Amino acid sequence: MYRKYSNEAKSGYVYVGNSTRKNGAVKQYTGSTTRSVRIREREHKREVAKKNSRTWTGRGTDFKITGYFKSKNPRRDEKKLKGMTRSERNAFISNKIKSNKSTSRKKTSSRKSSYKAGKYRSRHSGQKVKSHSTKRRNLRPAYRPRRRWK
Repeated sequence: MYRKYSNEAKSGYVYVGNSTRKNGAVKQYTGSTTRSVRIREREHKREVAKKNSRTWTGRGTDFKITGYFKSKNPRRDEKKLKGMTRSERNAFISNKIKSNKSTSRKKTSSRKSSYKAGKYRSRHSGQKVKSHSTKRRNLRPAYRPRRRWK
């Protein structure tokens, strides 16, 4: 989730979940997060487990996420979803999930992709030379105890 500028929106997820109430009614909840959706779901369930929770989802007896999608601007997309009716929201989420599954990337061998990306640069005719080392360097020096001079 890299941002060029600090005022850019951070990418994340928009999710829809069902909150079961004490009277048996099922309410739909729309939310957004810049973290993992599973972590956010656990937070909602923790609120449900509390005795005197004041949050919207915590007032129910159960909470389950029914669908989510990745978004470049999750706060804006959450607002858009909240303006829709329940049936429109469900259709929108299911279309997003289908489109995410259908646009899977083609796998290529790592040698080919690294060659295309410019990992190997030809310095002399017909020779392939690595332009940089792939070995990670430890930027911190190894710990050495201080020597005391007398």
